[in-house]
Amino acid sequence: MQLAEQKIENQANWCQDLVDGTAQTGPKSARQRVTLMNQERKDLQAPQAEMRASRLRLIRAREAAGKTPQDLGEYLENVPTYYDMEACDEELYSVASLGELSRLCLALGIKPRDLFDDKPNIEGPILPEQLLSEAKEYIKKRKLSVAEFSDCVGFEIEPSLKDPSKMLDWNVDFLRWLCDEIGLDWRLALPEAKK
Repeated sequence: MQLAEQKIENQANWCQDLVDGTAQTGPKSARQRVTLMNQERKDLQAPQAEMRASRLRLIRAREAAGKTPQDLGEYLENVPTYYDMEACDEELYSVASLGELSRLCLALGIKPRDLFDDKPNIEGPILPEQLLSEAKEYIKKRKLSVAEFSDCVGFEIEPSLKDPSKMLDWNVDFLRWLCDEIGLDWRLALPEAKK
């Protein structure tokens, strides 16, 4: 089994332990395990080839739209951030917020999922409210607290459960981890900016 698959299995087992009430305590307390799990989550980036392909799709979309990096920098915090997105494979996944990505894609005339997948998708998008409703249902069915679920997905989700617009502050990695946990295609859940 590959290292990433083993880490995912370890995390799934630990989350199941939380559900079953058998999470380990003592020297390796739940908090220590969460800390270790979150470190493993950081190691669970999307495959390098997938990240590179997304970065190249961004460059092609910018060129097709006749835009410069400076033009697109206004949709992010600053122009250097945009340059980093074109230069570093992981930037699209870990740095830009979903809100920034949706505005950037609107300026490029594409859907956010077009950056992450070449295959045409006939399924409709999963709206933020739908995604968070699915997350709430998952929490309820498994009798988890919001804090336990946050530990399972590796980030604090409570603000978004109260206000779906907070989802726009997430990055792609957070979205991937959540959708992986609840069994949804994260590409369909990428929010689109309103025209």
